[in-house]
Amino acid sequence: MKLSRSRNAPQHSSRSGAALLLSVLVLFILIAIVFQIRISTMTDARIGRNDVGLTLIDRAISSAQWDVMEMLKMDGEAEGGGAGAPPDPGSGAGLEGQEGGSEDPSDSRKDEWATVQRTDINGIDLRIIVEAENSKYNVLNLLNEDEEEAEECFQRVVRIIDGFREGTLDDLSNREAEEMVRVMKQFMVQRNRTNWPQANLLTFDEKLDGLFLPMSMQDFLVLEGWYPHHFRSYRDSDDTRVPSLDQFLTVWSALGVFQDLQGQDGASPAGNQPEPEQPEDDSGVTAPPPGQDEDPETPAGEEGEASAPSGIGVNVNLAPAAVLAGLVDDRIVPSRFWTDLIEYRNLEEEDQEDDEDTEPIYDEYGEEVLDRRAFESLEELSEVRSWDDMDSEAQAIVMSLLETKSDVFTIYITARRDMSGGLGMEEFEDARAKAKAEEEPSGALVRTVRCVVWRKDGADGAEIITIIPWEVVETVPHEIEDYPDEY
Repeated sequence: MKLSRSRNAPQHSSRSGAALLLSVLVLFILIAIVFQIRISTMTDARIGRNDVGLTLIDRAISSAQWDVMEMLKMDGEAEGGGAGAPPDPGSGAGLEGQEGGSEDPSDSRKDEWATVQRTDINGIDLRIIVEAENSKYNVLNLLNEDEEEAEECFQRVVRIIDGFREGTLDDLSNREAEEMVRVMKQFMVQRNRTNWPQANLLTFDEKLDGLFLPMSMQDFLVLEGWYPHHFRSYRDSDDTRVPSLDQFLTVWSALGVFQDLQGQDGASPAGNQPEPEQPEDDSGVTAPPPGQDEDPETPAGEEGEASAPSGIGVNVNLAPAAVLAGLVDDRIVPSRFWTDLIEYRNLEEEDQEDDEDTEPIYDEYGEEVLDRRAFESLEELSEVRSWDDMDSEAQAIVMSLLETKSDVFTIYITARRDMSGGLGMEEFEDARAKAKAEEEPSGALVRTVRCVVWRKDGADGAEIITIIPWEVVETVPHEIEDYPDEY
C-alpha cells in the first residue's frame, strides 16, 4: 500500500502544474482582450472627437465665408457697383477715360478684404486670405486667333512661370517654363486628340470641338512637366517661402452669364463677351474667345485711347511683381518701370484729410495697415517716375494690359482647433513667430478650404455668384508681398 501511494504522487503533481500553466495562459489572453478593447475604445473616442472638431471647423469656415462674401459685396456697392462688372466691349472700362461707378472704383490693398485677417469662432482660430483673380494673368489668352498676338501671349506666360519662383531653390528655368506652356497650349487646342474624358458643358461648340477651356489651373496636372508641387506653397531647404503657380496664373478672370449672352450679337457660347478689334501694336490684347462668330463687326477704340476687354487687364494695384514684369518684354518696357510702379504703390498716402473718421485696418499680427497709394485710374500711371522715359507706343502697350478693378476672388480660410486641451503650448516672441510655427505639422486639427466667387454688377447692386463653393486644399498660400519681410 505504501508503495502504491508513492507511485501516485508524481501523477498528482503533474496535473497541478498543467492547470497552473493553463490559468496563466487564460490570464494573458484576457489581458490581451482587455487591452485591445481599451485601444479600440480610445481610438473610437479620438475619431469621435475629431469628427466633432471637423464639424465645428466646417461650420466656422462656412460662417467666415459668408462674412467675407458680404464684405466683398459691400465693397462693390461702395464703389458704385462698378467693381463687380466686366467692362463692356469698346467702353474702355478700367482704362484711361473709364466711365461709370463712383469716384473710387478701384480695388487695391486699401480695401479691407485685401488684408490677411485672423479671427476666432467658438474657440477655432481662423486665418483668412482673399486673392483677386484679376491680379493674375489669364492663360486663356493663349487661344487668341491672331497668330502674332497668340505668340505674344505665349511669351508672357513663359516669362511669368520663369519668374514666379525666382530667388528660391525651386526656381524654374526658362526652358522648363517654355515646355510647360507649349504642352499647355497644345492640350487646349487639340483636346479631341487625347484619351482624357471630357464633361458635357453648355459652352461646347461642335465647330470648335478641339478646344478645351480648363475649369481651373489644376486641370493641367495631367500634362508632362506639370507637377503637384507647382501648386503648393511651402518653404525650401533655405527656409525661403515658395509660392504657388495659381497665385500668378488664372482661368477665372473672364466670366459671363450664359443666359445673358445668348441674345447678344456675336456672343460666344463660351460665356465671354465679344471683344473689340484692336490696332496692331504688339500689345498682346486677346482676340474674341473661342466660339464667337468669325470677323465680328466691332468698332475699334479711338486713336490714343487704350482699351482692354474683360479678362485681359491685370489689376495694377494687386498684381505680383512677377506678373507685372512678365507682361512685356523688357526690351520694350524696361524692368525699371515695373520697379518704380511697385515702389509708387507702396508709398504712404499723403492726402488724408477725409480719413479722420475712418477706422484703421489691422493685419493678422495686430499691426495697423498703412494707407498706401493706389491707382484709382490708369491715368495715374503718368505719376510713376520712369513713365515719361518710355515712348508713346510702349505706354499704350502698358495701358492695354492693365486695369484697376477686380471681380473674381479666391477666398482661403484655414481653421485650426487645438485638440490638446492647452497642454504643451509654446511661448512665442511675437505673432510672426507663431504664424511661422503654425506652418509646421502639429497635433492641432487643421483644415484649409478654398472658395471662388464672382462679384457681378447688377441693377440692384453687386451680386456674389459662387464658382467653387467648397474645396479642401493641402496647403495655405503664402501672401505675395512686394517687399517680403522674411521670418
